[in-house]
Formats: sequence, structure tokens, C-alpha cells
Amino acid sequence: MLEKSLKKRLHDLQEREGFFRFIVEHSSDAMVVVDHTRRVRFLNPAALRLFPYPAEQMLGQRFPFPLHTDTPQEIDLCPDKRELRIAEMRVVEASWQGETFYVITLRDITEQVRLRERLRSLVLIDDLTGLYNRRGFLTLAEQQLKVAQRKKQGLVLVFTDLDDLKQINDTFGHQEGDRALVDVATILKATFRQSDIIARLGGDEFVVLALEAHASRTEALTTRLQKNIKKHNTHAQRPYTLSMSIGTVRYNPEFPCSIEDLLAQADAHMYARKQNKREP
Repeated sequence: MLEKSLKKRLHDLQEREGFFRFIVEHSSDAMVVVDHTRRVRFLNPAALRLFPYPAEQMLGQRFPFPLHTDTPQEIDLCPDKRELRIAEMRVVEASWQGETFYVITLRDITEQVRLRERLRSLVLIDDLTGLYNRRGFLTLAEQQLKVAQRKKQGLVLVFTDLDDLKQINDTFGHQEGDRALVDVATILKATFRQSDIIARLGGDEFVVLALEAHASRTEALTTRLQKNIKKHNTHAQRPYTLSMSIGTVRYNPEFPCSIEDLLAQADAHMYARKQNKREP
């Protein structure tokens, strides 16, 4: 009986290991594992496709980029400029069998960077915050909706409004109001991925189009945003508390709609939540 139970547990472990290996090997994101000496110990197939070096030149060698666990980075994979290849890199520190490892995920954002630079030349950036403005957002978002429709991928649109901006302006002056808007931009950039489309639509309104987002990710995005707002209020030395009303809507490629429709739906959800805040 004991032997049978042990065989079943071993079989379950092997099945689970095989499943995790399948996920890692078929992930579209590159994955690299680095030890505490920064030596590369593992690369998945996506990483081998992403880096311009063969596996034998990377395994056992020092990972050539800084490992920052607090914020995502944009890294240039071809510093010799033979070609433009930019990746978004995220690093998580982990411990396994008493040894420290760094699990690195990378996503190729070369096309987004190319497009971003083209947009800058078209003056589609908000001067105050450095985010996309309304025109820049609509230009990028419409393109991403076409990609999502073609690839049958979900998107999440987050519409947010800085609460009481007029009161901040009237009480502390417009310079402090501008400072609050810049703080919102900083919080949004810390919350979302660099590959997501973040914009200030105008006034106190901001929007984010989160790419390749499943329905289950919507609540997680909202929770992370609220957490970062709270963290900002704890550490920032401001004469007011920053507050934001948030509305979200998911784009389902099975039922396509326009970016204007998504904005209207998310705006309505945001307004309803703002009204709930005001009710006693």
C-alpha cells in the first residue's frame, strides 16, 4: 500500500514537472535563470531566439545586464548597433535549495520602441507628463486592437481620473496641480508594463491599454494600481492625499468594438465608482 502511494506521488510530481517544463518551453516570453554570481544557468527556447548569441556563449557566462528587481528595464540586446533589438526585462529574486537565483523574463518590444520614436516625432506626447496624449493613444490603441483581433488576444482598458484636481489647484496653486498630474503618470508607469500604452487624455483623465491581458488580470491590475497609490501617499511629502477613480473594461476579440466604444464603457464605470465615493 505504501509502495503504491509513493509511486502515485512520484507520478504526480513527474506530471507536474513535465507540465511546468511545457509552459516554460512554449512561453512566448524569454526566460533566463541566473545564479548569485550572475552566471547564466538556464535559457528557454524563446530566450535563445531573442538573444543574438548562441547558447554556448551564454550558459555559464556572466549575464551582461544589471539585475534590478524593483522596476522593469528596457535593454538594448545589440549594443554594437548592428540592428535595433530592444527588450523589456523584469527580474525576480528567488531562493531554491538554499541558493539565491534571479529569474529573468524578457519581452521583445522593438516594434513598440520604433513606433514610440516615430510618435515622438509626430508630437503625440503630453508635454507635462511625458505620456502619450489623446492623439498618440488613439493612434497606438487602434493599431493594437487590429493586432488583438487578428491574434484573438484579450486587452484591458483602464480609465482613471485624478480626484479633486480643481480643489488642489484652488487650494495649493496650479503648479501643485501639475505636480499631482506628474505623480499620477509616475504611478501608472510603475504599475503597468512598458509595453502597455499609457496616456493622459487631457485635464485629469488618464488611460492605459494593457496588452495581452486575460480577464483574470483585470482585478489584479486594479489592485496593483491602488497599492501603488497608497504607497505614494505614504512616502510622498504632499499637502494632500492623492486619490484616483478607476474604471476598467475588457476587449474581447470574439466581440470586436472600436477604441472609442471601449473608452466610453470604461469612462462610465469610472464615473459610477466616483459617484459611489461621494455617497455618504
